[in-house]
Amino acid sequence: MVVADSKMKRYHGDNLEMYILTLMTSVSLIFKDPTIGNNVNISVVKLIIMSEDEDAGIIFPSASKTLRNFCRWQQELNDPQGYYHDTAILLTREDLCRHSRTCDTLGLAQSGMACDRESSCAVVEDNGLSAAFTVAHEIGHILGIPHDDDAKCNRFHKQGQRLHVMARMLDYNSFPWTWSDCSRHFITTFLDAGYGHCLLSQSKKDLLSTYEHVKKPAGELYDMDYQCELVFGKGSRICPFMPVCKRLWCTMEDFTLGGCRTQHMPWADGTKCGPDKSCLRGECVLDPVFEAPAQNGEWGEWQSYGPCSRSCGGGVARSIRECDNPRPTNGGRYCVGERIRYKSCQTRNCPVGSTDFREEQCRSFNGKTFGFPGVDANVKWVPHYTGVEPEDSCKLYCRAARSSAYFLLKERVIDGTTCGPETYDICINGKCMAAGCDHKLYSDAVDDVCGVCDGDGTSCRVIRGKSIPLQYEGMIKAAQLSIPRRKRRNDWVPYWKDHNIEALIHERDSACNDLEKNNNIENRRKFVDICHKVEEEIAAYKREKWADFCGILDPRKDSQHWNVIKVLKSRSTQVNNRPTSNIIVSNGHKSKTDLEAANLLATNYQQASKLSFQNSDKKQKKACKQVLQQNKSYTQKDIFTKELTLEELECAIQKLDPNKSPGIDLIFGSMTKHFGTCTRRTLLRIFNLSWKSGKPPTLWKKSITIPILKHGKDAACCKLLLTLRSLTSLQPSPMVLRIPITTGEDLGSTYRTQMAQRQGINYQRGDCVQLYKKLLP
Repeated sequence: MVVADSKMKRYHGDNLEMYILTLMTSVSLIFKDPTIGNNVNISVVKLIIMSEDEDAGIIFPSASKTLRNFCRWQQELNDPQGYYHDTAILLTREDLCRHSRTCDTLGLAQSGMACDRESSCAVVEDNGLSAAFTVAHEIGHILGIPHDDDAKCNRFHKQGQRLHVMARMLDYNSFPWTWSDCSRHFITTFLDAGYGHCLLSQSKKDLLSTYEHVKKPAGELYDMDYQCELVFGKGSRICPFMPVCKRLWCTMEDFTLGGCRTQHMPWADGTKCGPDKSCLRGECVLDPVFEAPAQNGEWGEWQSYGPCSRSCGGGVARSIRECDNPRPTNGGRYCVGERIRYKSCQTRNCPVGSTDFREEQCRSFNGKTFGFPGVDANVKWVPHYTGVEPEDSCKLYCRAARSSAYFLLKERVIDGTTCGPETYDICINGKCMAAGCDHKLYSDAVDDVCGVCDGDGTSCRVIRGKSIPLQYEGMIKAAQLSIPRRKRRNDWVPYWKDHNIEALIHERDSACNDLEKNNNIENRRKFVDICHKVEEEIAAYKREKWADFCGILDPRKDSQHWNVIKVLKSRSTQVNNRPTSNIIVSNGHKSKTDLEAANLLATNYQQASKLSFQNSDKKQKKACKQVLQQNKSYTQKDIFTKELTLEELECAIQKLDPNKSPGIDLIFGSMTKHFGTCTRRTLLRIFNLSWKSGKPPTLWKKSITIPILKHGKDAACCKLLLTLRSLTSLQPSPMVLRIPITTGEDLGSTYRTQMAQRQGINYQRGDCVQLYKKLLP
């Protein structure tokens, strides 16, 4: 979408629409140049001319303030049901300033925001036909491209080499029609990582294809004198004493008053520069070059696979092909299709005792502080997973050892790095890709119940140990575990893979040894205390991990909920780190009970009923109101019990048939079909099941839910859910999975058993007699 302010209307008059489309045609040709290395098409789906009343509160001399105001304004016009735009460009005749004393800014945009509905926008100052270079430059920033002279581009830029579209400023050394190797690298990285997913949809409308006359070169539509007027104002004309095409030198009618001046912009392509000659990219060339037909590009042959990214544990090799058979020319289409293909390599397991691959990458930065506050000069970096969003799992987050502070040290991990400690999926080009336990890309191989990759579940054997008699706070039960015959190092990673928890477990083991040597009351008390600490730390860690795994609602698939949630986020609703019931809302009130917490959340949820909608968006308004109405809170019953214990999880696990468990993508439909009407309760149990199996639902699209009762319905079968994770702040918040209290036999027996265990009573529960051990995690 392109928007022009009222000053543009006053300056260009009735010619404004054609002028803007001419600019955007030039922008489109710049993005069709093969040096960009990607198939990028520029379409204009909407063209809006603002009135003075509309731009009065939006456009200011401050470029950053104008950009902020415009980004906020444009998103209200972006209707997914109508002509949806990916990026909005504001053209203005306002003299833009970055600082109070410098007003040489031609454009401003936020980097890498192509698919951010609120921030995919740019502001460009109109300075004639060369504003097309500024528009292309700012769109480049939105697509994640830095300046050509940025430090990120040092490895691509050679001494004395020209700067291109992404030059920080246009001068005699810049060539703004083509793209640098650095620009090609960063836009390719940006698109391959999936950050441009919204750009894949086809535009319903393109004004550039509607108006045939704007397809001509700009210089054919606007002669050299008119180009001077566009830059320096009415009455300006071409300076007769300067070289043609390279730079547009202009003078006023009275040459003696001002002489010749330039803004270092070239003559527009197609401008006549001599008999049968026209300007083309700053050079005066023969006219027939403009009549050459467009040549679409075609892929060349695949190159051989490169080296493997890892020496063991499942690496990745890649093969590429270039769009050079032939290369696209004269505005022809760039090749469409797969540019890189991958294959698995070095899939054998790493030797026992090998350092984790992600840990190796963190270690490579040991002793480097990167200027982070509070980081020691001799810092040792270790991998960090907690609090990292699922979509960022392939970024290298590392934590300073013996500290809770963690930082992003690298935008992408090395290809072949696992996406997390509890999955076999691997990172490729910054994206998490499916892989099997055999370390092969797209493999369906999984661990069997014994932890053997692609096994048949027959290799388990039972190990029985002796209980330790205690006279303090009850008896510790004997452990019964299933262990595979050939357990491999990477078959299973415990969910307590955390340095603090590991230290506590070592301390507990030491206390256990002391107790075996001397079974006195002091050692028993010490042993039981450290066991409680281990359980508390694991429970806290589990809560945090669930917030990471379950993520937030997908705005593309849950748009009705998303509109409500977005409003609540803007009201600064926050969740405290511990426990779930400690919820602070915007009015400062802090809940004391779970019930009060649920009611506070529901109250805030209903505040969204004050949402304002565009008149054209009545369907969205109606759907949003219905969601609000369905999620009311009632105070007749307490809807929470205590946390699910390990024993209760084991019972749920033993009852569940793993062969009939729903898959990731079909979870709700499959569960309704397989488990009947009480799907919500079973869903929570399936979530908990993954802690035992070592396969957390990293890719599940639904967030953690807390049930809100609907009046007159049975709580156990009520499907109305309130997404607490989504209603809280943007930072991941710890969460406790809970089940509702009901009078039903199943949950009632679970609740009675839990209470009986806490009172030291041995309660028998049918096929759940063998309970999961209480002591060791």
